[in-house]
Amino acid sequence: MTQTATLRADNLQYLWPFSGSRLGPVTGVFPPGKITALIGPNGAGKSTLLRLLGGYLKPSSGAAYYGEQSVTSLPASRRASVITLVQQLMPLGFDLTVTELLNLGGLSALSWKERIGEGSPRNIDAILFQTGLEAFRDRSYRSLSGGEQQRALLGMALVQNTPVLLLDEPTAHLDPGHAQSIIRVLEDLAHNQGKTIILAYHDLATVGLFADNIWLMHDGLTVLSGPPETVLVSPRLEQAFHTHLERILHPVSGKIILVTL
Repeated sequence: MTQTATLRADNLQYLWPFSGSRLGPVTGVFPPGKITALIGPNGAGKSTLLRLLGGYLKPSSGAAYYGEQSVTSLPASRRASVITLVQQLMPLGFDLTVTELLNLGGLSALSWKERIGEGSPRNIDAILFQTGLEAFRDRSYRSLSGGEQQRALLGMALVQNTPVLLLDEPTAHLDPGHAQSIIRVLEDLAHNQGKTIILAYHDLATVGLFADNIWLMHDGLTVLSGPPETVLVSPRLEQAFHTHLERILHPVSGKIILVTL
């Protein structure tokens, strides 16, 4: 299992320019080898927190740390080698095939000598298989459906092979079968390879089936965090989502499934 430094937030805050809206303060630890799911209503701050943790936004105060070093102080090449952010969809200024896109993800893991030479080949075939994109290897990224583009972006991140993976709604636009396969890939990355997985997630029915830890966010604050069996039974969920939620147990795993009524 890969040994990795720990990503943590220490009084992390962000003030949106001109709006007066604020995220934070957020403090907490994201342990390696675990999947942490960020849940909450639209506008709760999930995507912004991911960008702050990855160093893509500079906090107004506080900091995100990877090990003992603040993420924003890491040189860009070093940051790209330890943290990857997979956004919902990424428009490209120029078109690439799926294989070319995945190869692009490997550049940050190569030294400058490898970049100008042959480099170290990545197992593109295995990642195309993992993401269900074998039949699309020579297809233009722009020609793909939203769900297929989402899987291609995840494949690009897998090639990058960083110890920390941040994902913004990775199963959005996916049918149930492909969504389940992506979750299984993330479980393998965390539990078998020791990677830190943090994802913004919207599906309350399934989050308790795979997440090791859940953070409930509302109005820019983390109002509750812990294992699913603690978070998913809290009445704060109804307060945050403004709806009644029924708890049922999965017939095989016994894990909690939330259903809106």
